[in-house]
Amino acid sequence: MTDHPQKPTEELLAGRRALDGVCEADVVNDWWWYEQARAWVIRVRLEADVAEHSSIPPITNWFVHCATAYPWGRVRFYPAKEGGITSTYHHQWYNAAGSDDVPWREGWLCLTAPAADALRITDQPQDEPTDAHRRLEWHFRRALQWLYLASRGMLVNDGDPFELPHFPSSGPTVAFIETPDTFDEWSSESNRVGLSKISVLDNNGNVSLVRAFKTLCDSPLLAPRWQEGRMKEASVGAWIRLDEVPVMRDWKVPATWPDLLNTGGQVSDLLRQAANCLRDGNRHLLLIGFPIPQVFGGPPVRIHWQAAMLPALTSRPQDGFRAKEVGYWRRDKNVVFHKDETKQIDWRYSQNWAADQLSTRGRFSEELCSKKVLLLGCGALGAPVAETLVRGGVGRLVLMDGDSLAAGNLMRHTLTVCEVGSNKATALAARLNHTGIHAEVQAIAQAFPPQHDEGRQLIADCDLVVDCTADDDVLRFLETYQWDRNLDFTTLSVGFAACSLYCFSARGDSFPRPVFLEQFTPHWERERCEHPLDELPWEGIGCWHPVFPARIDDIWLMASVAAKFIAGTVDGRYPKETLLVFTQQQSEGVFQGIHAESSVTTDGIA
Repeated sequence: MTDHPQKPTEELLAGRRALDGVCEADVVNDWWWYEQARAWVIRVRLEADVAEHSSIPPITNWFVHCATAYPWGRVRFYPAKEGGITSTYHHQWYNAAGSDDVPWREGWLCLTAPAADALRITDQPQDEPTDAHRRLEWHFRRALQWLYLASRGMLVNDGDPFELPHFPSSGPTVAFIETPDTFDEWSSESNRVGLSKISVLDNNGNVSLVRAFKTLCDSPLLAPRWQEGRMKEASVGAWIRLDEVPVMRDWKVPATWPDLLNTGGQVSDLLRQAANCLRDGNRHLLLIGFPIPQVFGGPPVRIHWQAAMLPALTSRPQDGFRAKEVGYWRRDKNVVFHKDETKQIDWRYSQNWAADQLSTRGRFSEELCSKKVLLLGCGALGAPVAETLVRGGVGRLVLMDGDSLAAGNLMRHTLTVCEVGSNKATALAARLNHTGIHAEVQAIAQAFPPQHDEGRQLIADCDLVVDCTADDDVLRFLETYQWDRNLDFTTLSVGFAACSLYCFSARGDSFPRPVFLEQFTPHWERERCEHPLDELPWEGIGCWHPVFPARIDDIWLMASVAAKFIAGTVDGRYPKETLLVFTQQQSEGVFQGIHAESSVTTDGIA
């Protein structure tokens, strides 16, 4: 069944007409629909100003793909198999020959990367146009500039953000932890080869974790900090450490084992040393480490590990080869790694899961992330507040709640029907330990204060207490509990229908309950007069049981504001012992924003 368009759109035709003004481009075949690529394709010939004696010829053939939604959607330049470039350069996908069913190679050009400053052309708009007439022409001119720079080795400059070469990868992701601190440890380590301990992430066969690096004698070297309860099926792999990125000419990674063994960095010798520990007839994971900088031309700042699956190495005597390690390795080099010189290395997706790498999309300040937090109350407000803190980088969290999850809670809770009947704190801790790979969330399945030594010990070193219970008894206990040092307190509660949020913070060796009540009571009295108890809805059959009405969007909106308040108090943006009241502003039922009723400045929250 096909649903391909019958003819190119007017927008595609407008983009094509604009190419008449690009004298270096010659359209060989006009738009045609290529079903396998699900794209409109034109075949073009580009005549670029390339450097003399460059591996890039002056005239190259290309297939340009455009989405049916042009001028929206992707525009990609693929080298032609006949008359196209065959190597791989910076700002380019790995340029393999690809499928026999298509006439182009796989190495499409990255022409829109923010880091590709060198591709900017003075007489062209810096930002990619979005109109049909100019967008395709803009890509063509950048492709010509790409060829100009690639032929001169000028696609990247010192100071540009460093980019790894593209490794054509498949299979499960291999995750490791490397930081500038571990780079310093590796820099002082003389071993260049050893064994690794690999585990599968629990309940997820798509991720393997590098748990430990060892010497060939099985002595420990480095052990990244993972949560042990998340791992299963430990296996043995090998690692080798090189002095630089393993690339061949230009920026092309080795595709076959002979290519890799012939690169610099003594790959063959290092792999030979590791092979003797892996001769069990099974395939093993190989980690190839090399130092990388933050920017091109800068000093190296961390180790990157690129994973690949080794073929099964020689494990028993073979005809023509001596039954010793030297004979085994000779057979590996001559047979195992050369039995099919065109066979691709089984590269695996490899990612650095260090906390600073995973949190580049957004993270709380280091001051907040470094604290150990005690959160009281894992209900409708406490659950999203806890999740926001963990996803924002808070790594140590203790949850306390003595209640079980009821079916009615599901309307506005982060937990699911699978946890109904379970203790809220215990179930929420299990959830949060799977939301952040570096999180260590523990639970105490009882209300504050803890009744046993184990619970008291668990909260003894907490730096910040966040109370989401809206329970007067908890406030009394926070006031009288024997803390052995000063710490930060925050109490959070929502008003009727979650139209308002009450936030109060303090610091000391006890919670200043009288100060809080003096500021909070007038607001509470006003709400009680405006919304008497007999107006509340009830849940279930039998004895009247009022419940607190509030929609999930209102609760979670206030949970986000609460997280901002917590971050602001920890970072010192708000004075202590001051109540802030955040209120939803609406006009004719339409949400307008959040207003803070306080004399304290609320920049960044209102």
